[in-house]
Amino acid sequence: MTVRIEPGLHQSKQAHAPLRRALRRARTRQRRGLMWALQRLNLTVGALLIGTLLLTALFAPLLAVAPPDAIAPASRFQPPGLAHPFGTDGLGRDLFNAWCEIR
Repeated sequence: MTVRIEPGLHQSKQAHAPLRRALRRARTRQRRGLMWALQRLNLTVGALLIGTLLLTALFAPLLAVAPPDAIAPASRFQPPGLAHPFGTDGLGRDLFNAWCEIR
């Protein structure tokens, strides 16, 4: 009968030391990146806005669900909501679809 001896706590800590160092370095890089973005908040917000506009422009044909000149008198002057993200104008036209058409 053989008895299997499992490694002690100090051995398992030593075995996982490289992994712990790598995780610590990754966390430090993430913190540095976050601090860099927070220190340059105007740049970060501007980059996010420009990125959002570019993505919207690229995928505008997929986002616009109706023709921009479709008139719906029943939904005149609707505020922005889920059905009309930018609202509607005086003729009931969806402003988001018109904006996507401008691109």
